[in-house]
Amino acid sequence: MKRRSFIKKASLAGVAITTPFILPSGRLFAASGMRMSDHVVLVAFAGGVRQQESILQRYLDDSQAYPSAGNILYNLFDGAAPTDKIVYGTKNIIDGDTPIPKILSQTIQNQGTTFREVNASAVGHYAGVNAMITGNYMYTQGLRNKPTMPTIFEYLRRHQGEKATKTWFIGNGIGNSIPLLDYSTHSAYGASYGANFLAPIITFGSDGEKHLKNAKVYHPEDELDPMYKMKYFLDNVWYSQGKQLPNIGNTEEEKAEIKTFVKDMFDKTEAGTIAHPPIADNGDLRTIGYACEVMKRFKPTLTVIYLSNVDSCHGNFTSYLESLHRADHGVGHIWDYIQNNIPSMANNTTMMVVPEHGRNLNSNNIEDGNAFSGYDHSDANSRRIFSSIVGPGIDSNLSIGSESNQIGDIVNITPTIAEILGCKNEVVGSGLVASSKSLFDLIWSMKKIFLYILLIFCFSCKEEINPFEFDNNVNSNNDTVYFDDPTSFSALHSNIFSTTCANSGCHDGTFEPDFRTIESSYNSLIYQPPIKNDISNSFEYRVKPGNSLQSVLYHRLIVDIDGISGIMPLESEEDWQENQQEYIQNIKDWIDQGAKDMFGNLPSFPNDIPLGRGMAVYNSGQTTNPLNRDASGSVLVDNSLNNVDVWFSVVDDILAPFDLQHNKLKKSTSLFNFYEILEEDLQVFTSPINELGYFSTTTNEQYFHKYSLDLTNYSVGDIIYLKIYVKDDVNPISEIPNNGSPFTFLRHFSIKII
Repeated sequence: MKRRSFIKKASLAGVAITTPFILPSGRLFAASGMRMSDHVVLVAFAGGVRQQESILQRYLDDSQAYPSAGNILYNLFDGAAPTDKIVYGTKNIIDGDTPIPKILSQTIQNQGTTFREVNASAVGHYAGVNAMITGNYMYTQGLRNKPTMPTIFEYLRRHQGEKATKTWFIGNGIGNSIPLLDYSTHSAYGASYGANFLAPIITFGSDGEKHLKNAKVYHPEDELDPMYKMKYFLDNVWYSQGKQLPNIGNTEEEKAEIKTFVKDMFDKTEAGTIAHPPIADNGDLRTIGYACEVMKRFKPTLTVIYLSNVDSCHGNFTSYLESLHRADHGVGHIWDYIQNNIPSMANNTTMMVVPEHGRNLNSNNIEDGNAFSGYDHSDANSRRIFSSIVGPGIDSNLSIGSESNQIGDIVNITPTIAEILGCKNEVVGSGLVASSKSLFDLIWSMKKIFLYILLIFCFSCKEEINPFEFDNNVNSNNDTVYFDDPTSFSALHSNIFSTTCANSGCHDGTFEPDFRTIESSYNSLIYQPPIKNDISNSFEYRVKPGNSLQSVLYHRLIVDIDGISGIMPLESEEDWQENQQEYIQNIKDWIDQGAKDMFGNLPSFPNDIPLGRGMAVYNSGQTTNPLNRDASGSVLVDNSLNNVDVWFSVVDDILAPFDLQHNKLKKSTSLFNFYEILEEDLQVFTSPINELGYFSTTTNEQYFHKYSLDLTNYSVGDIIYLKIYVKDDVNPISEIPNNGSPFTFLRHFSIKII
């Protein structure tokens, strides 16, 4: 079947498909090399978590044939708790246990994106987490073997130059396999790019007392033999290797820093002041306490936290429920602790929660003290997992997939982390991962499908609501069957733009015009300036309604306008080749007939809202040598400064920037919460300063708006987010940037105190 035929058939079939997710407001993806956040925390639910007791919230109803359902993960997911036979709380009384109080006022589901059904490629413990952090399928457990493919730690350290102390793998159990996952044996990566490994319960338990406690008496300048012994213990906590482990690349300074950290943790353990969750009555929760201490001390770029207590599901289902409930408690504590106790990571951290695999559909008939049957992991149900993601740039309250519609695979986790941390191109380009797709790529793929379904549904209902913000007084009362007219925009998009032009790396959102959806196609064509023009810059618009000869879209189809770019489309399928002249004529006729939208409405000449072009920060009273930015885009300001001048570049299609109205500013240390912040006045000048902006590294923008920022109430590590509010003579007040802006744009309008 031809690609075009497939797409058409799939679109028509879409009306019968249940919508698999809530449509996101828009993809907030980082450009190549740009970070969505500076920190990632990956929480792996090890040991196998059944969908039935977790995201499906069936409690005992689908496991023990007992009619009690409800949500026991209420920091992660929305949903009411069970009301009967509560066995997962803190008192160990069958009908009287006390659930652990909820930590988060808003669930992770409400704050972020939930993939409800993800495929786990392997059902072994070591194989599952191996696939998660290498992006590769592994079908044997290989408990005594290092991964053969690089881990996400190695990619991050090699390609972004992260120090060893900026990558941590923290966990206990299962068997002796977990210490093997901090680096691979791959010749191009390996030990020198590995992560620091910490098994807190062993390190700070009785074995740690025996082997490490005396490390407290040593100082960084002393001989390092105790350090090496400690390092050997940390990396070989189950004595599985029998030899000294290679150096993972900690510098002497980092080794001393780790040694001091371990000493401090022994002191805090004795004093009972470790940052444990409110309830810390199992190993996972104590592991989380030490993980919080690691994050507070080292501010890692990547922290993997491995929770293994749910593995009790084999023979003690009650313990499994207790551990699952506590894993949720731990997740709530991690997120709360980061936001409230680690300023440099607050609003700058993405957290992912992923089980390493699921559990069987049917029990193994091993009963615990409550006569509950256990569950192993070997069948198709064991390949069902969920994934939750929360953090800057992640769509909130977005749910993707269903029991009948699995979206994503555990091997997509590594590319997802790489995309968040700005090294996806390097990871995918290595050729060493099973999939080039991140979970964000899958969101966008599903969004395209959903929009096709929505479009067909709208046509079937003949709904005549124009989604474009043109003249609301335009009448559209006809009952046109749009696909009957090959010159209608609906037909053009279906026959040409979506199928021939929206190819990967072309007009698929990579650059404009954006032909992914009918809305993005129309809005990125009509009265939009061209990126590529002819030598004489003859064309003002991609499409000038009523005049194909002055529309660059038409000319790109018939001539090579600049002599180097080629005639569009650069690649075409058989359908375009067969119908080329007809399709070009249809596009020409559509333009000459007024370039009507999908509902037959003529466009109005635009009066666009003001747009932000950049922010530049200078020492107070200066207008040269702007302050530098970090990799995420934030302007770096030394804490010795009391004031800085912040300049903003804003453009409007009609008014000069100094003629704009309102001209206000808000500042906040929260990325999105500006609602209760009072506005302050911007200074507006008639003569601008000139400096680079967000969109170009070579061409200056003009800056007319200024704000003098008082820094005396801010501390090192604080990030100050700025938004300005301006208005032209037609549109309502514009917020720049707004909560729907790409994360890189939001960070461009921020200041970090160093």
